[in-house]
Amino acid sequence: MSILHTVNSSGSLTSCHECIDSGDIILLIQDGVYAALDGHLTERWLTKEVTVCVLTDDVVARGLQDRIPVNIQTVSFDGFVKLSCTTDKTVSWF
Repeated sequence: MSILHTVNSSGSLTSCHECIDSGDIILLIQDGVYAALDGHLTERWLTKEVTVCVLTDDVVARGLQDRIPVNIQTVSFDGFVKLSCTTDKTVSWF
């Protein structure tokens, strides 16, 4: 079973990390996209064999498009919907 975890702030990252399993997807949204800049956090997730993504519009709104590491995927709103439909459930972390 795969889970889409949406994370909208850095304050909820610790709790989210504890619940991530191999095959899950983490989508950083809103101010959560700043977590993509923290290589230590994203490395911890990638070692668990999860997919880490950022919402493109939120990255652009914060002027971070040139700072997102290449191992993190960018996802449009349409892509967000597709992720929601292809995972077994979605958990939002606020």
